[in-house]
Amino acid sequence: MEKRENALKLCEEYIHQIWCIESVKDGGMFAVYGLEQHRIKIHDELCDMLGIDHVKSKDILSYLDEKIGLDFSKIPSESDLRDYSEKLLNLLLKEKEVGNI
Repeated sequence: MEKRENALKLCEEYIHQIWCIESVKDGGMFAVYGLEQHRIKIHDELCDMLGIDHVKSKDILSYLDEKIGLDFSKIPSESDLRDYSEKLLNLLLKEKEVGNI
């Protein structure tokens, strides 16, 4: 159960990071670089924690708007982040179970 909670926290942080990147990407390369480096670190930690493929998981983690309905047009509330995190973790675990990632 603790592993799931840790994975949920990473999913939440990842989703928040993606939203932040989307909200500042018009600020240019330097505005996004640090956020992107942190996103990559979270991605790697999440993949290692769940035992999923780092490359194959990009098909999910790079398209959160399509895969879990992440809405980039509004700032997510804490409950939104938790809901999105649950959706993301469940999707990652399902795709792992069927051997896709």
